[in-house]
Amino acid sequence: MLFVSIDTRMNITMKHGQTRIIDGQVIKIPSKTVQFEAGRFKTEDPKTIAFLRNRPTFGSRIFEGVAPDDLVATEGHSKVYASTYKKCDFEAGTKDLLLEHRADVHPKKTKK
Repeated sequence: MLFVSIDTRMNITMKHGQTRIIDGQVIKIPSKTVQFEAGRFKTEDPKTIAFLRNRPTFGSRIFEGVAPDDLVATEGHSKVYASTYKKCDFEAGTKDLLLEHRADVHPKKTKK
């Protein structure tokens, strides 16, 4: 499952790390985090997917599959415009290219 964030390097802590003493030994349990690289995070873990879908920012800053047609920031200051049509993974560097793609590939379709 692909998740897209408008924040290029978003890091979300799912579970904070802990230090425990078990049988007199110190055991460090690492944190579990979700790290978006270039605004993208891929996972097949059902717990992580549920965690992201239940975030208050899901649908406004984090999206599943594709981002809305608003700008999605990526590495550096470049921008990506992503199609919101189902089963269309097209991304463009400018809004004009996205609109051109829509006219050519999805001329009479409506968004679902």
